[in-house]
Amino acid sequence: VEIVKAMHLKEYDKALKLIDEAHTFKRDAIDLYYLAAEIFMNQGKSDEAKNRLSKALGINPLFAPAYYLFGCIYMEENVLDQARESLRKAIYIDKYFLMAHFYIAQTYKNEGNIKEAIREHRNTLNLLSKIKSEDIIAYSGGYNAATLMSVCRDNLERLKLEQ
Repeated sequence: VEIVKAMHLKEYDKALKLIDEAHTFKRDAIDLYYLAAEIFMNQGKSDEAKNRLSKALGINPLFAPAYYLFGCIYMEENVLDQARESLRKAIYIDKYFLMAHFYIAQTYKNEGNIKEAIREHRNTLNLLSKIKSEDIIAYSGGYNAATLMSVCRDNLERLKLEQ
């Protein structure tokens, strides 16, 4: 709880110190590697973030959030093929991973593949329609389903104009 609180306050050094302390008690705590990776990504230290994600996958190769965050890092680096591959792995492991669906649509949009971007936004909307609008979406940074649905609809309208 303290780690997440420090992260939200952007007190990254404090959060990393707490993560290191927690690791002394539980070396294979996969969530700690993920949180550290998220911090490093936010700091622009993508190599260190990838290193932590690799450690998480070494503990559990089916940890979908690690593939999701790899996808986000590759998107920031504009390596869209690798981003999409990582996001697809996250979805393969967890077909309801909403943010992975959402960001795959973004990779297609960034490449100019409008048809596929539209399809993926529709997939995201379909999944969103199955949950409560006030539900917070995992790994979204605190967005609820209604907000993500609105963003997807806006993106769809813009993409339809680009066809």
